[in-house]
Amino acid sequence: MQNLPNVYWIETSDTRGWYVNIQRNGKKFQKFFAIRLHGGKGQARTAASRWRDTVLAKMKPKKSARKAAGKK
Repeated sequence: MQNLPNVYWIETSDTRGWYVNIQRNGKKFQKFFAIRLHGGKGQARTAASRWRDTVLAKMKPKKSARKAAGKK
């Protein structure tokens, strides 16, 4: 299974699923996709990936470290 940026597997004693965490320009976007609610691990991962792609498509590009520091 290929690693997806901003998508992480979470497993505790009572919860398993994919967690999406994105931060851009001081704003945070996060959502959890439980395998129980999405019909399995693969389906939950697909839902997480699609949500991540939708959020990223609506955002402005990430500021580079150089621009954020005020350098040209």
